[in-house]
Amino acid sequence: ANIGLACAMSGILALDGDPSRYDEQSRALIDSLLEEHPTAMQVTPTEGNHFVYMLPEDATLSNSPGALPSGIDVRANGYILLSPSVVTYRGKEAEDKGVEDGFTGRYRWQPSPLEMPPQPLPDRVLTMLKAKQERPISVLPTVIVHTNGVNGNSYHHDAEKDTRYAQ
Repeated sequence: ANIGLACAMSGILALDGDPSRYDEQSRALIDSLLEEHPTAMQVTPTEGNHFVYMLPEDATLSNSPGALPSGIDVRANGYILLSPSVVTYRGKEAEDKGVEDGFTGRYRWQPSPLEMPPQPLPDRVLTMLKAKQERPISVLPTVIVHTNGVNGNSYHHDAEKDTRYAQ
């Protein structure tokens, strides 16, 4: 059985790095984290990294795809697997990870939380995550669609609220 850690409930978040998707910006951020903000880190089965930082008490953060450079995702909600967990990738998951079907690998600490406890999330990263959450979400115009339902009812669809009302 694998071991999972509930991130937010445990007061941590993980920056989940996938080197196969890094660009120049990603590499610069990862190099900066390794050099200037070392923290507990584990290596994933596909040689990615989970940088484990303390979740700031005054910030509400969520998993934020696109908030950080390419190949770096945030795991604030949900969980991460922990060493000594072992996973086997098959089919599409193996293809997405860039490994052979049936590849088995394990998570390993480097350094472990016993050697280096999770450190505060760097301000630079927190600023990027907050900026992503504060971006305005485009609002779709209201679209009203009337159709005759199976039993003679018509339905109204309000795309702005993405709800359906029987009329």
